[in-house]
Amino acid sequence: AGGLGACATKLSLWTIFTEFESVAYFDADHVFLSSADAVFDKCGCATWCGVIDPLIKERNFPRTFEQPGSELRKTVNTGLLVLRPNAQYGEFLKRQWERRAEFMGDDVEIEEGNEQNFMNHLMGSHCTLLDESFNLQHVERKSILKSAGSLGFKKYINAHNGTAMDPEQGVVAHLKFWASGRSPTVEILHRALRERFVNNDPYTLALSKDSRCSPLSVRQVGRV
Repeated sequence: AGGLGACATKLSLWTIFTEFESVAYFDADHVFLSSADAVFDKCGCATWCGVIDPLIKERNFPRTFEQPGSELRKTVNTGLLVLRPNAQYGEFLKRQWERRAEFMGDDVEIEEGNEQNFMNHLMGSHCTLLDESFNLQHVERKSILKSAGSLGFKKYINAHNGTAMDPEQGVVAHLKFWASGRSPTVEILHRALRERFVNNDPYTLALSKDSRCSPLSVRQVGRV
């Protein structure tokens, strides 16, 4: 995808999958605890849909791209994207990515880029917000257990066995298994998920023991 950074390759979703009416993208560190098929109905005909990041404070973003005026709003976490592919719009996004330094100010990260900041600047005002359960974030952080009114994974997940509290509701946990400082409750959840998805699957179990998968190993970053 030319000059796109490692994360911003997801901008190609708009151009690659044009044979589909709608596409749902999840980062590789999501764990599906129940079917998320309903995400398409929830998004409907919206340009794109996502879930806010509950731990990032509200901040000013452009009300409309490259037009005067700003508005205070939450940041959309781009680990989940539900979008309607359109090759012309996808090429527009890529062109704006190349010139992001012109309009992103202090948010720009020239070397690697940050597609989350970019998309919130460029099109965040057009995002339709989905239920938090489709992108249940910060399950690994102690602070989420103490926060009032923000994401509380305990209302969606049975921590002791790693299952969805309501199997009829789409529950997708955005986990960071490598994160440090987890609370005892989260450790219980992670052990339950490992038992369900790793220890009972010979291929995944072998992969988890491969030295190349060690958190200490140096990884090559591929760009497409």
